[in-house]
Amino acid sequence: MSDQMHVEPVVTAWRRVETWLRENAPTSAESMLPPAAHKDVTKAEEPLRHYAGYGFPQELTALWRVCGGVENLEIEEDQDEGEVASGDFLPDGVLLGPALSTQPRISFPESDPWGAEQWVAWLSTDEEVIPGLYISDDPAMRGVGRWSTLDGNYELGEPQFPSIASYFEKVLETLQQGPATLMGPTNVPGIIYGCLHSDSPE
Repeated sequence: MSDQMHVEPVVTAWRRVETWLRENAPTSAESMLPPAAHKDVTKAEEPLRHYAGYGFPQELTALWRVCGGVENLEIEEDQDEGEVASGDFLPDGVLLGPALSTQPRISFPESDPWGAEQWVAWLSTDEEVIPGLYISDDPAMRGVGRWSTLDGNYELGEPQFPSIASYFEKVLETLQQGPATLMGPTNVPGIIYGCLHSDSPE
């Protein structure tokens, strides 16, 4: 595939999500970081190529060219509860920047538990980079799926979306058309303190 086939869909889909956030969840929108510098992407990719033998998927680098990740803002109204993170506006976690995205894949260079799987974390359930979503260009597992680590077990789920762009399109469909459970029955989206936040309906 050409670069444009990777770049245009994800940038278009992200811009639509970004526009929705600026109009409906301004605090979440303020959490978005500026585009990642090319040198920062290259630096983050070096250990991935060295230890795992592959680089970042083009779709992910295209996304970083328009948003380099998120940074949670202090929410004064939520200081006592601490349950709302302004950057946690996607249903599967926070958008990781280049430096954090490789951590779960190259943390074990001497004995790689992931084997030959070619993937990069791009969403995590929090900024500590624990289980979340991966993106892969590997023909055997191309697309977006879930990765997890639990009690020494390292697992990659089957791809759930063919691309990051399609994931964003489904997020926007959930927000604009519903139902609120379109992306899963566990958590549903809502606005609190100017943040888009997914939580249990109860």
